[in-house]
Amino acid sequence: MARGDGGAAEDLGDPTGDPEDLVAIIATGGTTGPAKGVRVVNRSWGAMVETVVNAMPCEAPVCLATAPLTHAAGPVAMAAMAMGATVVILPRFDPLMVMEAIQRHRVTHMFLPPTALYSMLAHPQVGDFDYSSLKYFLLAGSPVSPDKLKQAVTVFGPCMCQSYGQTECHMIATWLPPQAVAAAAAGDHPERLSSCGRATYSVRVELMDDEGRLLPPGEPGEIVARGALVGGGYFEMPEATAEARAHGWHHTGDVGYRDADGYLFIVDRKKDMIVTGGFNVFCAEVEAAVMELDEVRECAVVGVPDEKWGEAVTAIVAFNPGAEITEAAIIAHCKQRLGGVKAPKAVHIWPEVPRTPAGKFDKKAIRARFWSGAGRNVN
Repeated sequence: MARGDGGAAEDLGDPTGDPEDLVAIIATGGTTGPAKGVRVVNRSWGAMVETVVNAMPCEAPVCLATAPLTHAAGPVAMAAMAMGATVVILPRFDPLMVMEAIQRHRVTHMFLPPTALYSMLAHPQVGDFDYSSLKYFLLAGSPVSPDKLKQAVTVFGPCMCQSYGQTECHMIATWLPPQAVAAAAAGDHPERLSSCGRATYSVRVELMDDEGRLLPPGEPGEIVARGALVGGGYFEMPEATAEARAHGWHHTGDVGYRDADGYLFIVDRKKDMIVTGGFNVFCAEVEAAVMELDEVRECAVVGVPDEKWGEAVTAIVAFNPGAEITEAAIIAHCKQRLGGVKAPKAVHIWPEVPRTPAGKFDKKAIRARFWSGAGRNVN
């Protein structure tokens, strides 16, 4: 990088903060399709930082950044710097390295995707370190298993929290604070362990049907958002931008519902639903049931081609070290919890569930193993 010449920097500001000026182009996670470049602008980035700072206040904050900085770890670190935080950056995610760093640096703030949390909970040394400095252990990027979240409160203390957002609607459209998670883990509204919280003040969040109608509490629909947190659309993709803004709202592509108290529950990706025997099955619901089993470290559910069902619900499972459970026992557990339609028709035991660079389960790669040669990804 070239050094500056020591002269004065150009003043790029104006009285309103240049709200639509470009801050960055950040790639989407590419969970269900090719990654797009999201135009992050002053307005949306500033709203994100302000919302995070207000949601996670702390004296003398220390932020640990270990997940990719191009993912949610980057915005969390940037918001922490706005608090005056020390930011500790690790070269990669390693469960033992993270646990040691929390104790050594007295970390107060940290983001990880749920898959990384599961690796920490399964580590044989997870109980050997002091986590009392943690104020906010943030989970985001994908739904978390309620049972693993409850276990995490026991291990790491009343610091567990969740947010929901996207690259397009930056990170904290909803917020489930540590107090709500700890209360739910203790038995007060335990269903909220499955929630990603309530809408933050910087954005309006609603549920919408395919005709553009907003839905009342209890009815599932696509999660849509409006407000300063929504970014500036996709870079050089006007058609994709227009599609994502149909009916005057930003469309997340996620399906969820809201309870009477305003808590949002995500059930699946709209384009990632399994249609089996004419019924819609939400992958996240099946994954949560499988993750209730102590032997299971991680689970991803996909639909695979099936002559009878069209698509068969299929679970890809990795075990905790030294643990074993039969495929039949996993299926029987899910049948008891969910019924025969939603229960997996097959379970595949893999050493690891493939992940994207952002740490999410790479369902495109998983499906490719089952759908190659099918000619299309529906059946």
